[in-house]
Amino acid sequence: MRVLEYQLKAGEKEPMHSHSADVVYVLSGTKLKFSYSDSRTEERAATAGETIWRDPTTHAVENIGDTEAHAIAVDLKPSGPHSPPDYMTTDRKLPTSGPLTSDFCPPAFAQGYGLAG
Repeated sequence: MRVLEYQLKAGEKEPMHSHSADVVYVLSGTKLKFSYSDSRTEERAATAGETIWRDPTTHAVENIGDTEAHAIAVDLKPSGPHSPPDYMTTDRKLPTSGPLTSDFCPPAFAQGYGLAG
């Protein structure tokens, strides 16, 4: 696992690059344009507090919004099929205070990182 802080100012572009599967937590949102290695493009808006699952991808990114994009990305090690774990696909929101529990993340992860209550 690798945790990265991501920032991209309005109007800035990132060249084509690749990611393993990851989870992105948006700290401050904006509108981004993604250009993929197969020539597809898409525009997406992200809002502060949003959590996004990303499958492995190769893309370039342009901030087409008026504000800086700021996020935390947690890159996961490839270990099999690339689909979000069950706890990532629920409608539940993460707690805003107190420790995370196994209701929101696997028990081994919660205990191993001191997140279990």
